[in-house]
Amino acid sequence: MKFYASISYDGSFFKGIAIQPDQVTVKGAFDKVLSSFFHQKVSMQLVSRTDKGVHAFDARISFEVTTKIPAIKIAQVLNPKLFKIQLNWVKEVGDDFVLQNLPLSKEYLYQISTSKSYPFQESYLWNLEGWVFSETELQKVLNLFQGEHNFKNFCKVDHTRNITSFVRKIESIRFEVVENKLNIFIRGNGFLWMMVRYIVYAIVACLQGKIEKVNLQRLLGGESPSKQDLKCLRPAPAEGLYLYKTLDGNGFSL
Repeated sequence: MKFYASISYDGSFFKGIAIQPDQVTVKGAFDKVLSSFFHQKVSMQLVSRTDKGVHAFDARISFEVTTKIPAIKIAQVLNPKLFKIQLNWVKEVGDDFVLQNLPLSKEYLYQISTSKSYPFQESYLWNLEGWVFSETELQKVLNLFQGEHNFKNFCKVDHTRNITSFVRKIESIRFEVVENKLNIFIRGNGFLWMMVRYIVYAIVACLQGKIEKVNLQRLLGGESPSKQDLKCLRPAPAEGLYLYKTLDGNGFSL
């Protein structure tokens, strides 16, 4: 039996989602609990990889297991046994279901605090205490990233993968300010390694006057960065990043 599911997790307790030797990861913890409970080998399949410290509200997975428990009951039964991982919903699918073939769009959330934060908040946001910015200017910078661009300058290149194109499309990018917290939402149909974190750092650097908007436009065209540009082409802290929402052609959502 094959199941399609949505999970959420607190990334501060894991060394990322994918299996790593001798490390506690989301997949490793999930597989261990399900294999023990069902007394059979279970291996989570995933389409969205997140790094150490990155969180998720709605990451999509699939797994196969033989069980008499109805799909609607699986989350209720397993969630008490999972640590810092939660099954949001589980649906049974056909044997021909392939998670990687779904036309997925993903929306990420990045949280920045502009006021004093406390130790227990450090794993969940980027603290920029005292930072003051113009919402009008912020919108102008966000608009630069909307649409299709070459994001080679805004990601960490993974030399183990044969990436033939760094062109990706940002379907929407928006923000909201709640009290002293800035939330940036970025939706797209494909993301490169650390791409959202690089985008957020560049946005903040531009608002801080460290890089001009015209230079961001040039870099989004794929031009080689100058030495000054390189100071602004780095990832924002992992702790502020969340896989917020996943949309697929079946209409399954939180």
